[in-house]
Amino acid sequence: MEAVYWLTASGPDDEVGGRVVELARLAVAGMPIPSGFVIGRPHFDRYCQYALAHSPRIGLTSLADETRIAIETTLADLGPGPVAVRRSSLAAVRNPAFGAGRRGGRPDRETFLHLIDPADVVEAVR
Repeated sequence: MEAVYWLTASGPDDEVGGRVVELARLAVAGMPIPSGFVIGRPHFDRYCQYALAHSPRIGLTSLADETRIAIETTLADLGPGPVAVRRSSLAAVRNPAFGAGRRGGRPDRETFLHLIDPADVVEAVR
């Protein structure tokens, strides 16, 4: 189980989601894919379990140290420059009915652009 997977060499479908698997297939086929990575589902699941046990709102907790360190290490491997974070809820990823990006008045997908500081990236992932 990996904490993060590169978009061009994704992990198992049940750990990274179909979009990432398709991006990896496109990369293998020679299509230009931007550098990036995704957090594996097991880490997302652990985050949700911790958040639900300790906080009424999922966004009020921090990432596990293991996941935070993996993100910071992968960012260092990615190299300098601004990055974007695309954050999707599990409902948005798994259910096409949430394709509009909103559920119950809350955004199911959020995008953060031009992040430079690794701490800002970790915060956006959270």
